[in-house]
Amino acid sequence: MQVLSYLKMEIDPEQIASYERDLEEMLRLARQMSGFLEAEVLQVRSEPSTYLVLSEWESHEAMRTFLMQERHIEIIRGYKRGYGKGFERRRYTRLHKVRKELME
Repeated sequence: MQVLSYLKMEIDPEQIASYERDLEEMLRLARQMSGFLEAEVLQVRSEPSTYLVLSEWESHEAMRTFLMQERHIEIIRGYKRGYGKGFERRRYTRLHKVRKELME
């Protein structure tokens, strides 16, 4: 079952350059992973230090394999040490069939 990962991160303005370098590295790592489908990075116009990272994976297992990579863990530890002021993560799975009454 496909998974969409949503990350919203508030980055300390003094750390944006470092964060963006690490983000680029994470995206390169993700693109090399089996089961990675796509990713998009958005910056909130009214809050330039807030980033949204959306990634789509073929399965929870594929995403979990990426999340457990040693380099990914190192980058996340860096985030926790000083990049961020706020962090929100959500994961969604696609509904294969939506009942008609939910669409009304």
